Amino acid sequence: YPPQGVYSKHLFRTRLHVRLKRPMDRRRTILIGDVHGCFPELKALLKKVRFNAKQDRLILAGDLIGKGPYSRQVVDFVRTVGALAVRGNHDHRIVKACAGLVKKVKPEVKTLMQTLGRDNCRWLATLPLSIYLEEYKIYVVHAGVKPLSRVENTPIDHLMNLRGLSKNRAVFKHGEGEPWACSWKGPELVVFGHDATRGLQIHKYAVGLDTGCVHGGNLTALVLPDFKLAHVPSLKMYKPPKIPWPDNVVPFLTSSGSPASQPSSSSSS
Repeated sequence: YPPQGVYSKHLFRTRLHVRLKRPMDRRRTILIGDVHGCFPELKALLKKVRFNAKQDRLILAGDLIGKGPYSRQVVDFVRTVGALAVRGNHDHRIVKACAGLVKKVKPEVKTLMQTLGRDNCRWLATLPLSIYLEEYKIYVVHAGVKPLSRVENTPIDHLMNLRGLSKNRAVFKHGEGEPWACSWKGPELVVFGHDATRGLQIHKYAVGLDTGCVHGGNLTALVLPDFKLAHVPSLKMYKPPKIPWPDNVVPFLTSSGSPASQPSSSSSS
């Protein structure tokens, strides 16, 4: 699925959708939700799951940067260990600004661009919209997938911004509509981030890993092939959430540190 058109030429330095075969030299795959510049928590989580860069494959579900204080350190580390990532809306915002496609760049975006440096900004432009893991039949995307459609046919803004559905219409705001993952019928499992307001999500064919680390929640990982969850608590609330977590939503895992459940492609919501 090569990028097409002027839009892709400027904003994507890779294929829009990447398919990965099972690596012969990797025993585990570790998927992690939105990091948002929370580098100490990322290091702590990888230590907890005993990440070995030579033996494990690390994939992040987008939004590596922004909001938190250590965006440069996160990107430097991810590149150093050879990790993979899909593109989140915050990553994409930087790519658009660096490509000169934003008429008025916000001051905080300019500051982040300068902090990251030109090389890291160019690297963000290599991040695809989705990664498909053939051995697990799993898609990794940042935000959401259009129900009753293939991931590859889902609009770009859905893949990076979708949170819910309301009367079959896409919803992008926090907490509105029903989770899009409730309507995703598979058969592939989709692992995503972006929706910290709803916290940890486990549906029949989708797992949401954004547990609000930058908002004082947790940073969460799904470790394959065992389909086990792991998390570490945030060191602090780096940025308040746009809306409070609803009373009926647990935004992150229990403080005991034990997995809340072991999701699989056959588990129910």
